[in-house]
Amino acid sequence: MLLYRENITNAAVMIQPSLISYSFNSLPAPALLDVASKAADRILLLDSYFSVVIFHGMTIAQWRNMGYQNQPEHQARFLLAKLNPSATYSNAHEMASGTEMIFTDNVSLQVFFEHL
Repeated sequence: MLLYRENITNAAVMIQPSLISYSFNSLPAPALLDVASKAADRILLLDSYFSVVIFHGMTIAQWRNMGYQNQPEHQARFLLAKLNPSATYSNAHEMASGTEMIFTDNVSLQVFFEHL
């Protein structure tokens, strides 16, 4: 099994992928693996050990579509598959406008961590 052959850092990334948020208004910072981490002016970099995925927010994506950034390996669908959905049917009105919601009846990752 690959997990046994890797060091602690690599094994931790396999279990809990790292998500780094890049924004024009702040320095790069770790972000929760949660759909609430998405924003229009943000780039998210996901490192899941097996793949690295870059997600562009709506504003960044528009800039990319205008030719500012042209990367054929942009695969945001893999990031969406890794994000924990935090929007439920009861809190959909609390989400920021322009963000894509992934609805679930399950508890969000943030609520889970708060109850540990």
